Amino acid sequence: MEGVAAIVTKGILAVVGNYVVHFAASRVYDTFCVPHTLGEIVYTLVSTSSPVCVLALGTMQLTQNNYGTLLTTTLASHLVAGLRVI
Repeated sequence: MEGVAAIVTKGILAVVGNYVVHFAASRVYDTFCVPHTLGEIVYTLVSTSSPVCVLALGTMQLTQNNYGTLLTTTLASHLVAGLRVI
């Protein structure tokens, strides 16, 4: 049976990995898919639907959902653990 420290370490690594992927996808999306000047607006009308932009946006949505699920299940488990059966 794994120790508590090993389980906590795996959980922390999963959260860090999720954040790194989310951050990288958001930087790619910002760099290639978001206009930063008025001249880039016409360019982004085409590039926003490109596979790179679609993949980056989908990855950001997935990692956001992963993090939200983690927070929800953690909160729910703490609430359930706090309930005492009399």
